[in-house]
Amino acid sequence: MLLTYLQEKIPLSLKTKLKPFYRLIYPNRLHGIINPTFRCTYKCSYCPVCSQFDYGNIYPKSCEKTPEEWLKVLEKLPQTTFFILGGEPFLYNGLPELINQISDNSKHNILGLVTNASMPIDLYKQIKNKMHMNISFHREFAQEDEFIEKVLQIKDYHHVAVNIVAIPDNIPFIPKLQKIMKQNNIELHVDPYFGKDYTYSEDELKSLPISYERVRSKRYKLYNSTKTKLCTAGQNYYCLMPNGDALTCTTGLDYCYSDLRKDDAKDFDTEIFKLGNVFDDTFKLKEEKIKCPMSCYSHCDMDYTIIKEVK
Repeated sequence: MLLTYLQEKIPLSLKTKLKPFYRLIYPNRLHGIINPTFRCTYKCSYCPVCSQFDYGNIYPKSCEKTPEEWLKVLEKLPQTTFFILGGEPFLYNGLPELINQISDNSKHNILGLVTNASMPIDLYKQIKNKMHMNISFHREFAQEDEFIEKVLQIKDYHHVAVNIVAIPDNIPFIPKLQKIMKQNNIELHVDPYFGKDYTYSEDELKSLPISYERVRSKRYKLYNSTKTKLCTAGQNYYCLMPNGDALTCTTGLDYCYSDLRKDDAKDFDTEIFKLGNVFDDTFKLKEEKIKCPMSCYSHCDMDYTIIKEVK
């Protein structure tokens, strides 16, 4: 697949420069997120999914669909390029089987997945085709040497990039990690930390190698805007929950369910983010752009949607 090939071969610096033009090149390509589980091996203090708001309470293990159920329903959906998130997706029973079946026998494609590399290496090896893995380093739970060894093991089978969140405790360590990743020819993504009432100092902002594509204010002038915007989320991008619930975007997931966003959305009808459930016979994507006044803070949403201010 061309996108997977380009993701592996094109340098990070060039990819970030090309990102804003993605929808000019692929205006109608359908992208989707699959969250097969919201369970995780870690419970990082800064994680909005598993700690600050536990989506595992809304979508527990009991609601998760089997690989066979997913494969059957995915064949009914339009051709989609999927990225797999979570939780820790390798906690989902049968993830390698699901990926292999989609890759071999489906009209869909898997662009990549996010993992914290905490699961046994055999699970990563069970995925037959080389794929892109974003491996997140969480120093609250993972030991440095063990993590790097696991990353290098996975690198033997898949294309890898490493993510780390620039929380205050990680800031002094990031230059060391950057050096180690460079020595091993591995891309490093440094994500900004959006903690409540926390801001970086000017010196930190100058010194931190925060990935350009993660800095929303640089990429997207309306990222924190409450002006009404026309958005194609739900038309060329959608997000699937462990039970098949579909939402327009990952940002919409938080506005619908997260206590962290409750006050922001208290005067807004969050039903516009809900598409229904893909296991329902009547399921379909939106036919028109949605009018959304909410801040769009998820970089994956901005990558795969077209967002324009209503004049």
